[in-house]
Amino acid sequence: MTSAQLIERHPGVVDLAVSNNPVYSSYTIGAASTLDLAFAGTTPLVTVRRGRTYRSPTLQRNRINMVGESNRGLTRVSYDPKDFASATVPGDSDISFVRIAPVDNAGVTLPEGPILVVPPPGYWTAGRANLTLNGTAPSVAGQANLLPPAGTMLVDLPKFATNITIYNDGGSPLAVAFGSGRQEFLIAAGESQLFPQTGISMVSLRGDGGATAFRAIFALVNGLLA
Repeated sequence: MTSAQLIERHPGVVDLAVSNNPVYSSYTIGAASTLDLAFAGTTPLVTVRRGRTYRSPTLQRNRINMVGESNRGLTRVSYDPKDFASATVPGDSDISFVRIAPVDNAGVTLPEGPILVVPPPGYWTAGRANLTLNGTAPSVAGQANLLPPAGTMLVDLPKFATNITIYNDGGSPLAVAFGSGRQEFLIAAGESQLFPQTGISMVSLRGDGGATAFRAIFALVNGLLA
């Protein structure tokens, strides 16, 4: 799985870093306006060669976010959301959902990775902030080892979450795991569950026996846990 790390989010700036992998020649960055659209497939924004740095036209023209730092082992992407805003790509004032599709050395574009949640500007003005997400968990059969199977919705949070509340608003059980290597648990249809002090940054979601709508509230930590 290839995902990006959200380095900064300011008005007019989304700054991402992708860890380089020598089996890939480049990375395509895509975005969407909802979780469900992102899961179905994002709208491509730009393809960046491995180890290079990309800055969108507005950032280049205005020389915004010009900070010298080491990019060793990283591919960096900085863009102004307004440069790509469309019917499927949100502008600067809205939450957005970003995925990375690696391109291998033979030029083949591989499947997109987890969905990175990029909050709107000003979100990190407080040390503790709630992130609310709505989506539809896909219908995917489970595994005997209770680990998330291929095809689940993987949500990559921008920071670590402490308290999490997940609501199953659909008609099928909702299978949840806090990461791709952790075992799942079920939330029954119409039920909700609170998870205190989780300290996680990725969530896997799927409908067990049918697609199911869900809501989730994450208490994110911007800084040290206290």
